Amino acid sequence: MSYTVTFRTNMTGPMMSFNMDKLEHGVCLVDFTKEDGTARRMLATRNMTFIPTTKWPKYSDRLEPLCFRTDRVVVWDLEAGEYRSFCLSRLNNITVV
Repeated sequence: MSYTVTFRTNMTGPMMSFNMDKLEHGVCLVDFTKEDGTARRMLATRNMTFIPTTKWPKYSDRLEPLCFRTDRVVVWDLEAGEYRSFCLSRLNNITVV
């Protein structure tokens, strides 16, 4: 089953879509630009198999896709061992590893 998020980069911007399947089903190398303009690469997933059970969301069996802003995606950073997020509007590339 495909999992797609629809979002706006700002209140008046056009609607955009992002297919979450790569992050939901496996591990990805996410290349994006941080809000301060620096480049960032992150080994990330939304697949609960790769997240320690002690770090699972307390009231859900899956991660909420977005937080605060409509184009921000919450992921598990495998290298940091913590939750992180990135803006879809600043996503440069995503590759399944």
